Amino acid sequence: PTLRESLRELPPAVWVLFAGTFVNRLGTFVLPFITLYLTTQRYSIPQAGLAVAMYGIGGFGAQIVGGLLTDRFGRRNVIGFSMLGAAALTLVLWQATTLAVIYPVMLVLAFVAELHRPAAQALITDLVPSEGRVAAFAAFRLAINIGWACGLALGGLLADRSFGYLFVGDAAACQGGAYAGTGG
Repeated sequence: PTLRESLRELPPAVWVLFAGTFVNRLGTFVLPFITLYLTTQRYSIPQAGLAVAMYGIGGFGAQIVGGLLTDRFGRRNVIGFSMLGAAALTLVLWQATTLAVIYPVMLVLAFVAELHRPAAQALITDLVPSEGRVAAFAAFRLAINIGWACGLALGGLLADRSFGYLFVGDAAACQGGAYAGTGG
């Protein structure tokens, strides 16, 4: 089958997952702008860089543990926990005022926020027959990339107004991603 035919044959639940992924990545405002935010809060560039490193470490851990949690608690449950937890932690990060709080919050935020990736990939594998998975994963990555690209532009507009809008918008997008990613 052609790519177009393969995409047409994807089940509706997968398209809902793609929509949730798009919304989530469209609203990923805090991570790309965290260095700018922290430097405007009078932290040095190395201190801001360490906060980004904390996110990387937490995200790495989520990839290792995410599959285990997905198998134990279910795909939709992990996606919902990940997105709702990320929304709450994003708002906690917004209120954090010291590096002693910012660093661990960044670590835990990344861990929780990135748990959805193994769960979403497992859900695609569950819902799509093997012959349609290449198209499904291509569409999944496309939703991530388009959401990220558009989100950066939107995030820039929001940051120009107020960094607070970034945190609130990111949290709202996580909630929207949770709703769509778990099937509403």
